[in-house]
Amino acid sequence: MNRMTFRNMARLILILLIPICLCIFYIYKLKPEEKARIPDIFEIRDTQSVYYSLDNKDATIEKNYMIINPPENLVRLKSLIEQYINRNPINYEDVKREVEKERNGGGAVINQVLVCVYFYRESSRLPKNWRPNEAYLNTDRMEHHKDDCIASIFWSDSEPQKNFSMMKKSSYSSDYGELIESFEYVDDKLIQHQIFKK
Repeated sequence: MNRMTFRNMARLILILLIPICLCIFYIYKLKPEEKARIPDIFEIRDTQSVYYSLDNKDATIEKNYMIINPPENLVRLKSLIEQYINRNPINYEDVKREVEKERNGGGAVINQVLVCVYFYRESSRLPKNWRPNEAYLNTDRMEHHKDDCIASIFWSDSEPQKNFSMMKKSSYSSDYGELIESFEYVDDKLIQHQIFKK
């Protein structure tokens, strides 16, 4: 009787160990691949610009962000970007202080702060460790990478309504950066949806 109980216990332990081992294998071996597909957004260093217009007395801040593993679905992309912007708001007072500093404390009158935010996909042409380069024969600026720009948002402190532009672009070398599909939103209202090619 004791021998049978021991065998049954050994079988039960073996049966329980198999799923536990499979779970451990899944957590440590398969989960990192899933984590690799999770989108990540960060600001591209050394690319922020602040401008001041003497004509209409507007200050404009331009910021550039990189999205690692952006969603293919443009509605999900908009949602991801909107959540990021809401969690990381623009400080309008900092922009005004920077304009003051640029103008040597010249008492610049600022009617409004315009915000232009651009989001870029990671690519071989624009890797995640990219930095602007002002070398004499090898200039590489943000404006040289518009083919990797997949979203933009515009708004101001006086009119906080956000204008979103979401773009799906080709990543094939033959037509790199060509538009495949685009969405235009004003806040959550869809203004335009275009499909350029399939």
